[in-house]
Amino acid sequence: MTAPMPRHRFCLTRPLIVLAGLWLAAAAATGAALVLGGWTGQWPEAMGAAGVCGGAALASLMLTGTLARRGGEGIVQGALAGMLARMVLSLAGAAALVLGLGLSQTALAGWTLGWYLLLLVAEVVLVVRCLQGASDAAAPGSAPSLEAVSC
Repeated sequence: MTAPMPRHRFCLTRPLIVLAGLWLAAAAATGAALVLGGWTGQWPEAMGAAGVCGGAALASLMLTGTLARRGGEGIVQGALAGMLARMVLSLAGAAALVLGLGLSQTALAGWTLGWYLLLLVAEVVLVVRCLQGASDAAAPGSAPSLEAVSC
């Protein structure tokens, strides 16, 4: 009989705050660049993509963090489930913006790709940083524990 797997505490609060702050700062910078550059015609597509991809990124990070509390297998499951959630929510949101609001498909596709990649890189950096903290906090020769991680 095997012992039950210990529950782990994955640091989720700080990565969520950092990702949300990056998202809001990038959205403000994009909006300012559109206005100052005279590209106000792409404002709905840019901000629509920012909203869709930002929401998907936050949902993905929450899902990854929730499943990572299960331990090693949970981290992998969380990363895969987060990736699937991010893709489905981003594509479904972009399709809803095109079909529901009649936004330009080409402009929205470009903005969605840009936001998707920007937030994906930020999320991967945050998760890897937390996992590195977990492995650094582990005693030499022992398996990493997510209990003592502070990202």
